[in-house]
Amino acid sequence: MRTCSNNAARPDSQTIDDPPPPPASAQLHPESPLWPEPFAPPVGAAPPDPVPGAPPRPVAPPVATAVPPVPAPPEGLLRLGQSLAMLGSNDQACATFAEVGKRYPSAAPPIKKSAEREMQKDHC
Repeated sequence: MRTCSNNAARPDSQTIDDPPPPPASAQLHPESPLWPEPFAPPVGAAPPDPVPGAPPRPVAPPVATAVPPVPAPPEGLLRLGQSLAMLGSNDQACATFAEVGKRYPSAAPPIKKSAEREMQKDHC
């Protein structure tokens, strides 16, 4: 710890790293509303009902988490092949494009055409 170079501003016993003590008026009293409770309810918990026997409070419906749709397997294979071709792995890309027709003969026609077009583009 370093001592303060300006001795007039601080007492000799206090260093720069020591925080000044809070004023007496800043101390919390146990009956203060700001005094921490020893067993506080969990964060997000509903407060207790103000009147015993009152009807329960309405509860908000749960928030639905939206999950993006997953592409169908033939489209996923097509996109995998496109990614492999962009990375320069043409042999693996060609094999992936060929798998689209083999594994999914009933795939949508645009997917099949895209796979054939990609095979021609990559000289498979």
